Amino acid sequence: MRIDRHLSLLILLLLPVLCTGCGPRARLVQSWRDPGRPAPRIDNILVIGISRDENSIRLWENVFVDAFSGLGIRAEAGHRVIGALPEPDQRAIAAAARKSGANAVLITRLVDVTTRTTTHPGMVHFEPRAIYRRMDGYYGTAYRAVHMPPVEVTRTRVSLESNLYDAATGGLVWSARTEARDPRLLRSDYEQVISLLVSDLRTKGLLP
Repeated sequence: MRIDRHLSLLILLLLPVLCTGCGPRARLVQSWRDPGRPAPRIDNILVIGISRDENSIRLWENVFVDAFSGLGIRAEAGHRVIGALPEPDQRAIAAAARKSGANAVLITRLVDVTTRTTTHPGMVHFEPRAIYRRMDGYYGTAYRAVHMPPVEVTRTRVSLESNLYDAATGGLVWSARTEARDPRLLRSDYEQVISLLVSDLRTKGLLP
């Protein structure tokens, strides 16, 4: 009983700290579609990620291609056409679009990384403990201190901007800003963000 009570107390004290990590890890912050441009026919998309980490570029583009393929849309990862370049220039992108036959180009870049560390102060809880002097009761109470040391929690938020361009005109068709919390740079992290983006593209009538 004493162990169970101490465990329950520890969980209760830690609850404010644990809840700072609750909720979805990714969210769509905002999105926009050019209201003056009719919905273009998009059935072949060149996906380009801009990052200095080649592995991140490849994984991001591959996950996006898989998501489009699941909708029956042809897509090509940029690194398969132009290589995983940290900052491909406009000419390289245009040439890659022509080479792949894409009628739309989706470019995602890192906008901001914010890191915040919060210190949760330590706590001391005084737990009463009975001192039994008779079989049918007790007289007096002793208190034992239960200590919880300070806890530091570091949170990282990553903001990404994704833009969809008409390959023929170069005009911006759609733009979205997403935010990921404490990303681990795993495929599942990318899938969460990309799922939000694909869903918004469909909602805005740009994908079937």
